[in-house]
Amino acid sequence: MKILFLAPRFPYPPYKGDQVRAYHHLRLLSQRHRVTLLSFDDAAPHTDATDIIQSFCERVVTVPFKTISMVGWFLRGVASGYPFQTALFQSRAMKNAVQTLLAQHEFDVIHVQLARMAPYFEANPRTPRVIDLVDALSVNMQRRHQQERGPMWLATWLEWRNMQRYERFICQQFERATVVSSSDRSAIGNFENLHINANGVDLDKFLFADQTQREPNSLVFSGNMRYFPNVNGVCWFIQHVFPRIKHHLPNMRFYIVGTDPHPQVLQLARHDPHIIVTGHVDSVAAHLSRASIAVMPMQAGSGMQFKVIEAMACGTPAVATPFGIGGVDVQHGQHLLIADTPDDFAMQVQRLLTDVHLRTHLATQGRHLVETHYTWDRSIEALEAVYEMAIRDRA
Repeated sequence: MKILFLAPRFPYPPYKGDQVRAYHHLRLLSQRHRVTLLSFDDAAPHTDATDIIQSFCERVVTVPFKTISMVGWFLRGVASGYPFQTALFQSRAMKNAVQTLLAQHEFDVIHVQLARMAPYFEANPRTPRVIDLVDALSVNMQRRHQQERGPMWLATWLEWRNMQRYERFICQQFERATVVSSSDRSAIGNFENLHINANGVDLDKFLFADQTQREPNSLVFSGNMRYFPNVNGVCWFIQHVFPRIKHHLPNMRFYIVGTDPHPQVLQLARHDPHIIVTGHVDSVAAHLSRASIAVMPMQAGSGMQFKVIEAMACGTPAVATPFGIGGVDVQHGQHLLIADTPDDFAMQVQRLLTDVHLRTHLATQGRHLVETHYTWDRSIEALEAVYEMAIRDRA
């Protein structure tokens, strides 16, 4: 197939969830198909990053992303009628790039990543379209709205309602759509053309590590540390859970691993030498493999959390809130432990630290679950099937 792949961000380095997903989809699609990547890029890509992506693609086209003020962002969203994040990504330069590529090249299918890029293909071109919504962003905004105070309370309420409407409109307009989990599909609506395509893990990089190789009494959280659900979850954990754990285990260490840590997280960490904020690291897997336990204390968010399946791939026993599970098909006590309240979360962490047999069981079963259900090869097989359906829809 000849595929036009439209992405909101250049997929390398893959720091953010949508970049990780796009990177691995491009990497594997290119082994069997001819792929053209068109993406925004908020800075000139480093030569090595461009070379890596060009090695996957027949051609790579980037359009500069122009930032605007918060007021301008708000007014653009209100004026356009689109959700704010969709309005933010509308650009005459991108529209021209899309039209040029369609005029100069024939494609079998167009892959559009995220609702923010959907307006470029709302019109019904002759080429079949598949949109990867990834997750139900309306749910993400609803949960963030419930956590917000002040001016963002209204902004997140508007974004929640607008995105809920727009996601359903997209499913009615595009031939096929995908999300990462059944919970995201249910939240948007059980459209016949909306399919589940889970995230995956690169098992060659996230290797299983034995429990004997771990740093004692160490916890790890991994993720993009500018993403609201991550910042919010880590702050909740530091303020409400970590003190309860340290009351029984004063030497406990908590590693926060992820790019671009938020000032709020840095401020909280300054008051406790047992909290280590790493910032960007070359290998998240190395930190997951070294820690005793991974924690996912999310209080908001949607979609499928990479931090869950990556920890399980490394054999790192985990404790997660219901939001932290993020659409991964796990069972409490079989693949990880689930806790909701601060007291319960602290108790489950302490339980794991004192029960080596439970840690070993969760590690083994978690790795097996990832190997059987959450690999990028499985994700690509599902995506190719959706492409074929979209092409048949237009036949």
